[in-house]
Amino acid sequence: EQEFFIAGFPGVNVVRARSLLEKFGSPFDVITSTDEWGEISGIGSKTITTAKKMLHTKYDTESEEDTKEHDET
Repeated sequence: EQEFFIAGFPGVNVVRARSLLEKFGSPFDVITSTDEWGEISGIGSKTITTAKKMLHTKYDTESEEDTKEHDET
């Protein structure tokens, strides 16, 4: 379950999720250590930036697809 949760981040697969969990210990510690993700093989600045954006962006129930549909009508 923890691997699945962490693998939900864009650019993070199950192998990288395991590596993150092994290094940081818990999902909470993985999330609060995004600046250090680059120490994991295969995780670069783009993945870190995307993860931070996802973590700090307010939830919006209207998706981009919904917005496009509303704009076209």
